[in-house]
Amino acid sequence: MQRLLIAFAVLAAVAVAFVLSSGPVYRYVRSGPVGWELKKLVRDAGVTEVDIGRITAFQWTELFLFSPYTKPQSICKVLALSTGECSIAIKDELDDDGAVLLVFREGGRIVHTDLHMRYHGDFTPVPENQPLPRAQAMFDVVRDGEAVGGAPWLRLVQRKVTSR
Repeated sequence: MQRLLIAFAVLAAVAVAFVLSSGPVYRYVRSGPVGWELKKLVRDAGVTEVDIGRITAFQWTELFLFSPYTKPQSICKVLALSTGECSIAIKDELDDDGAVLLVFREGGRIVHTDLHMRYHGDFTPVPENQPLPRAQAMFDVVRDGEAVGGAPWLRLVQRKVTSR
């Protein structure tokens, strides 16, 4: 009986590890603090606008957004990182269409990276003029069709900055 319980516990642990290391569930768990805050605001609270500068708990001056399937080499080229710096700074693979990578810099140095699930607010297509200065990292939440299960698909569209 004791062996049976041990075998069951081992199988349960293997099953949990498999689920957490595969597909969307694993990526959902990997969302960082900015991604989770965006989820709370956009998906849960239904806000119509988001100022990324107000939801971060760290100092930064510029934001880069990287689309799904962007290779780490391309990310590092845009960020002007050496191979060594790249392997330390960029840990997330954008190997499916479910997430975007947010990279925050202060004084040219990466201070935070965050994986964000597109279901909780889709930044694609990412803004062309990057990096985005903190003052321009403001987005309107726009309903754009339906996601799987009938929930609205929510796009995060950069707010146009008007000069006075």
